[in-house]
Amino acid sequence: MPSISLGRKEQLYVVAENDFGVAAAPAGAGAITHLDCKLQLKDERVDRADRKSTRGVSERVQGKRNVDWSIDGYLIPSGAETAAPDINDLLTCTFDKRVTPPATVSSNPTTGGATLSFVADMKVGDFVGFVLNGVLYAACLTGVNYETGAVTWTPPLPSAPLAHDTVHRSVNYRLQTSPQGSVTLHRFLDREVQTATGCIPNEWTFTFNAGDPAKWTAQGRGKDASFTGSSVLAAAMNNSQLTFDWGYALVFDVDTWVKIDNEVLKVTGVTLADHTCSVLRAQCGTSAAAHEAAAAISPYRPNPATAGSPVAGVNGRFAFGGTALPITGAKISITENVSLLDNLYGAATAMDYDYPQTRKVTWEVESLLTAITGAMMAAGKKQLSGGIFLQSGSAVGGAFACYAPKFEAEIPNIDAPADKVIPLVLSGPALEDDGDDEIFFAFL
Repeated sequence: MPSISLGRKEQLYVVAENDFGVAAAPAGAGAITHLDCKLQLKDERVDRADRKSTRGVSERVQGKRNVDWSIDGYLIPSGAETAAPDINDLLTCTFDKRVTPPATVSSNPTTGGATLSFVADMKVGDFVGFVLNGVLYAACLTGVNYETGAVTWTPPLPSAPLAHDTVHRSVNYRLQTSPQGSVTLHRFLDREVQTATGCIPNEWTFTFNAGDPAKWTAQGRGKDASFTGSSVLAAAMNNSQLTFDWGYALVFDVDTWVKIDNEVLKVTGVTLADHTCSVLRAQCGTSAAAHEAAAAISPYRPNPATAGSPVAGVNGRFAFGGTALPITGAKISITENVSLLDNLYGAATAMDYDYPQTRKVTWEVESLLTAITGAMMAAGKKQLSGGIFLQSGSAVGGAFACYAPKFEAEIPNIDAPADKVIPLVLSGPALEDDGDDEIFFAFL
């Protein structure tokens, strides 16, 4: 068999870092399923431009270094109520996470609210769920009375829940003024691994189309990247030495993890001249052991632990201003405008990050021109904003919902083809109302 890597075998692990840019080891719980991944190390090189009699470039000078990355995947709830999705570590780089408490309907149930048994840990913007006729309906809380336990929600349910009905819980995500979080991305390419540290999402996109599974995309920047492949030990290694010599190819880099027999080691230094790696022993729950010469050295790849199934586009609902509307698709985009602090003298990579610019949240809704959707267009002309809601999935543990309290539609262009129904595309910003509340979303 040829020693080439196959793209279909690519695996991704996303692991939260304790400190920005300090590599976190791959872990099974960090595995995520994905459709595509791009990870590009950008290593600036500046041509030396001395004046001389010949015209060739004789040397290139090292400049700044950073990483561009992007990931596409299906939007996959965990399959279990209150369990976060596999992409949680990536989401919490941008969003604050909270889980709603258990509760039941106590009294006064209507399609738009009820008195609940427990509301102490609930907030406006949290999502609740009710199973009506075997279907899960999500709603976003618009009011919480902590004295009486009364709550209101939007959009209205198709029918009122009953007293003692379960209020299904949700894993909620909401925006933050100053997010504090970064991840290490481990991209396994069959026989090799790219490890990118200090990765921070800058843009999130969620797309929903009828008949197609819901998808997400995240892209951003990172501090640095390493690459490690496979080789063999050039000499035997005892259970205490902190270096090893490898047999061929320059395939090891710092801040990566390798496996020899049953032991995992972290590579902390590489001396290319004599093919020597400095290492930390007994990593990732393994024990230090002696290894024979010619033992295989390969990237450490933990067994992936993923859960859930994609959300089908045929199960969902959409509402504007509390009124249900038929749509054919929707796209939500969140641009954080993160800035890596990579202009510090004496450092080749970024030392920190910040959010100096305004965040932007936009929606694009694809529908058909009707009297109801035309009302959205009229609201846009008058610069009126309204709440916009979308749910994808209809089973407990398998649903996603999002709500923007102040969506302001731009005035659309209407194209009327002679042989088709008239499409209507409404797009515009989700505006802030009470601070960091342009959009709320949750997995139920």
